Amino acid sequence: MPWLSWAGGINRVWFKRKTDPETLLRDLASYGEYEGAMDMYREFRSVFLTTDEGKRVLSQIMNWAHVMRSTADPEPIQMGILNGERNIGLKILSAIESEPKHLPTKARSR
Repeated sequence: MPWLSWAGGINRVWFKRKTDPETLLRDLASYGEYEGAMDMYREFRSVFLTTDEGKRVLSQIMNWAHVMRSTADPEPIQMGILNGERNIGLKILSAIESEPKHLPTKARSR
C-alpha cells in the first residue's frame, strides 16, 4: 500500500509483536462488519469502558478528535480536516452511548 510508505522502516508494536502497518491493516480487514448494531454496541462498551486502559485510550482518541474543543479555524481546508477528525470521535461516542433499539422479529396479528 503506497499510501503507507510514510511508515518506512518503523516497526510498530501491536499486542507485543512487531508488525508493519500493511500487515496490521490486512489483519483488521479480515474481521469484516458487525452482524448487528447490538453486537457493535456491546463490543465498543466492553473495549472502552470496562478497564482503565480502555478509558485512557478513549480519552486519547477524543483528544485527537477535538471532541471537547472547537474545530473552528480561519483556514477552510484545516477546518474541514478538524471536522472530519471530530466526526470519527463522535461516531465512536455514539457507538458507545446509543443503545440500539430492539426491533421485533415478527409482526403481531390481532
